[in-house]
Amino acid sequence: MVLDMRALRQMFRSVRSADDLAWRMAMTGAPLVSTAGRAWLARPFPSHARRRILLAYQPGDLAATQYYAFLRYSRRFAAQGLHFRAVAAAGLVPDDLPAGLDALFFQSDYRLAEGVLAGQLSRIKSARPEVSISYFDWFAPTDVRFADRVEPYVDAYVKKSLFRDRARHAVPTQGHTALDDHYATRFDLDNPPRDWIVPHAIISRLDLSPAFHTAPELIQLFEGEPPPEGARDIDIHARIASKGTAWYSRMREEAKAALLDNFADLKVVASGRVSHDAFMDELHRAKICFSPFGYGEICWRDFEAIATGSVLVKPDMSHIEADPDIYVPGETYVPVAWDFSDLDEKIRALLADAPRRRRIALQAFAVLHDHLQGDALERLAERLAMGKPGRHAAGDA
Repeated sequence: MVLDMRALRQMFRSVRSADDLAWRMAMTGAPLVSTAGRAWLARPFPSHARRRILLAYQPGDLAATQYYAFLRYSRRFAAQGLHFRAVAAAGLVPDDLPAGLDALFFQSDYRLAEGVLAGQLSRIKSARPEVSISYFDWFAPTDVRFADRVEPYVDAYVKKSLFRDRARHAVPTQGHTALDDHYATRFDLDNPPRDWIVPHAIISRLDLSPAFHTAPELIQLFEGEPPPEGARDIDIHARIASKGTAWYSRMREEAKAALLDNFADLKVVASGRVSHDAFMDELHRAKICFSPFGYGEICWRDFEAIATGSVLVKPDMSHIEADPDIYVPGETYVPVAWDFSDLDEKIRALLADAPRRRRIALQAFAVLHDHLQGDALERLAERLAMGKPGRHAAGDA
């Protein structure tokens, strides 16, 4: 891969630290640039570090959102004595872990043969029993599907979202996820039960990482000022793809039909694919962004909507916990029933009330902006480095 000048300029734009630049370099795919970035990220820890935390990462945008902020704000963390280094999880050698390491944050591939993940973590724990290990599950669904494989070895199991009732994670479902269970049942689809168990011992070790506002392409938007109201000529934005598994396709087709059947008198963008730049431009012009569920409840689109000042309308999220919580009904988003029975009422009321839309948009943006500017990320790193995860960890009311 050849890295052109446009890509280089993009890489250097809004860089916050040497670690930030090195991460971007490591992810380019250009051999020399990528090698240099990976070498910097894996350099030795400073002797004065109070906490030494190694990030074992998977390549790709979905996985990056859990780790990127630690590197982008590395100077801020270093001021608190928290130092991060990063290596590809695939190349991690247990016997070569850095001396004095306090914590390992570990990501794995999504599709693993039975025994692979448990074997990796077992070897790490045997080589360095004193190191706290947190498993970072970056996958879209809310389930904790690898809990049984990692439970004997980890101090924390970290997700982008969890059930508010954490014990629900241990309740078996038809299908792999709660969404799969609900929609397959509702649409009368064949749906075998999930093929894993969740040990109750993992429940107290569940914790939350940021979801998508810490993605490299979004984080800098939330660091700045909220977008101006501007001229918004699109009433509802909802480009909805539906190709996928049976339950997913039916769920998404139902969402699209609810838009097209109820809002023919409005300007609605609901079909087709466009470039990401065009997609974001549309959101800047949209009064409302309708964001149905994907394979998980939380979607990129939720955060893209908030970043652009479009009001998020979404199936009710009261069963989900996220950090930070952008799903406060009527304050940061507008929930609708899962069967969309109140969609027309909710959307038309929102379209008729421009001050309310602006208030919700600004409050949602502020939640994400304040999360990045505050100390939530430091507290997350600190408690995981100490092997003390949990919703109500010390200082995390």
